[in-house]
Amino acid sequence: MSTLFYRRFNLVWPAIQSVREILHHYLKQMKVSNEDIDNTGLVLTEYLSNLIRHSEGEDDVMTLVIDNIKGGVALTIIDNSAFFAEFAKDEQNDRSAVINDGQLREGGMGLALINHYFPQYQYYEESEQNHFRITLTSSSDKTKVVIIEDELSTLKLIECYLKDDYDVYAFDCEYKAYSFISKHDVDLLLIDLNLNQMLATKFIEQINRYQHLANLGIIVMSVDDAIDTIKQTVSVGIDDYVIKPLKKEDIQLICERVLRRKKDSLRAKVKNAFSNNLIELDSHKSLSVFGSATHDRSGDFVLNYSNKETGAHFVYLVDVMGHGEVAANTASELKGFIYGLVKNSNDLSSMVNDLNDAVVNGICINKDKIFTLLGFKFVDDTLEYINIGQPSFLLIDKQNDTIISLESSEPIIGLNSSYQYTSKSMILPKSAYIIAFTDGLHENSDKFSASDEFIKNKLSEMSFHSTEFQTQLWQKCLPDLTKEIDDSTLLVLNKV
Repeated sequence: MSTLFYRRFNLVWPAIQSVREILHHYLKQMKVSNEDIDNTGLVLTEYLSNLIRHSEGEDDVMTLVIDNIKGGVALTIIDNSAFFAEFAKDEQNDRSAVINDGQLREGGMGLALINHYFPQYQYYEESEQNHFRITLTSSSDKTKVVIIEDELSTLKLIECYLKDDYDVYAFDCEYKAYSFISKHDVDLLLIDLNLNQMLATKFIEQINRYQHLANLGIIVMSVDDAIDTIKQTVSVGIDDYVIKPLKKEDIQLICERVLRRKKDSLRAKVKNAFSNNLIELDSHKSLSVFGSATHDRSGDFVLNYSNKETGAHFVYLVDVMGHGEVAANTASELKGFIYGLVKNSNDLSSMVNDLNDAVVNGICINKDKIFTLLGFKFVDDTLEYINIGQPSFLLIDKQNDTIISLESSEPIIGLNSSYQYTSKSMILPKSAYIIAFTDGLHENSDKFSASDEFIKNKLSEMSFHSTEFQTQLWQKCLPDLTKEIDDSTLLVLNKV
């Protein structure tokens, strides 16, 4: 047995999203079936939610351990909460007696959910800590490699070089390759720069929108060794650029090197900070952030800034198009620039117009990088907002149990240098929620539904007066792990 992952962290809500991402990456890497991955995500989300509810604060911790065992993977959650002796009994009938005893439950599930999907789970106490453990079977599938090359003789040659060590899928048509890669989990892509119908850079930009390909290794092959061509190709987010012709040993070493880099990158990614999702703006307003924006390496981010002199609070929800390192790097650059703007101005419209000028003139990011933005300014009970390409956000009046969808979307930033963005304003109810989200939140679960209708359907099953309203809404919006195709962030502002 070898340990693939080991981390100890606080029992706080953002940890659940982190655990989900860790599980998805490692279980995919270990060739666990999609069904088992989804069931694991469902069960551990539920289990951790209940641990958090029964914890005594942020000093409580848990540890996630992922072990590679013979024929599969073992997942263990270690915590120091109250031990449930009946839950640990070997006989299944004895366990069922405590399934619905009111402890560690949510919505009638919890232990029952665990018992349904993983009846052979283990629950035991060791060194005064609880251990909850499930095992999963992994397949013996080889690493999946896709080759796209329109020269048939070259395509067959590279396929021959790699077929002994990898599960190889070879295509001489980029459209057939796109159809395959958009529906399957692939580990590595070798692609010729100049295809029949498009450049490899265009193909890569198109597949970057698929979340299941976020850790795909990409190698571009070309006879063109010009520095300008290489720089332009690298800018779309690839792992290596190699010059033809290639020997068998070269191809094999390059593939091994890129795959090793991706594994190392994954290890670094899952070590991201488990940031607190709750931000206190003032004594009457708090902000809860869930999902991708709680992690550094995402195209989504939330930026908040409070001006102590004027009493104004600014909140930005930004979604950079694309996935992986390219989107994350763009988001990091953009976040720094917006922070500089908001620190030097107290006017929402001016800040957005200054940002538009900067993008048009290529000052902060390349103007071909597309992003959407939702900006808020709160001063006492007054809300100003500008929506640039984001889904409509919702305003909930808690006292009257009413929901208003605020539809207002301006042109994408960077497309028009003369356009002037103007904020809208309104007076907030005495007690209210504002719910905003990036489009990935509903597209991950139901890409055919309207975004605000998707959220409204979730809200119809909930009480606006629940003390756990924010976390319950987020959990209702979580898709199966294998269905996540986009970064997704939920932002809930609570005004009391």
